[in-house]
Amino acid sequence: MNLSAISPAAQIAIVKGVERDDWLAELEYLGLSARTIGLLERSPYEIVTLSGLIRRSHDELVEINGLTERALQEIMDCLSRYHELSSMKSLVVRPDASERRTPAGHGPAKQGSATGSAT
Repeated sequence: MNLSAISPAAQIAIVKGVERDDWLAELEYLGLSARTIGLLERSPYEIVTLSGLIRRSHDELVEINGLTERALQEIMDCLSRYHELSSMKSLVVRPDASERRTPAGHGPAKQGSATGSAT
């Protein structure tokens, strides 16, 4: 993905967030719509993190079935605000690991019994 269209502050924050494997680097915390996240997760690339997103070219993203130019603009808008999220993350309580998405992006990770109820 071409990050040159976003501010240098956002570019630096994105690179640092990816290097740290920052919890803010998960798609659900970037401010993307549920529809866009779903399209990215269900794509052949199974994009569930910021690093997975920025590794893809614009052409690869355009090929994702259902991902419109409007969704691509939404992605760029969210990326351009990443540095603001990163600077505010100390004010935000980190989500409990049980509430975070699974690596496969199939919903919240569950702890406990086979029915998914928490212990």
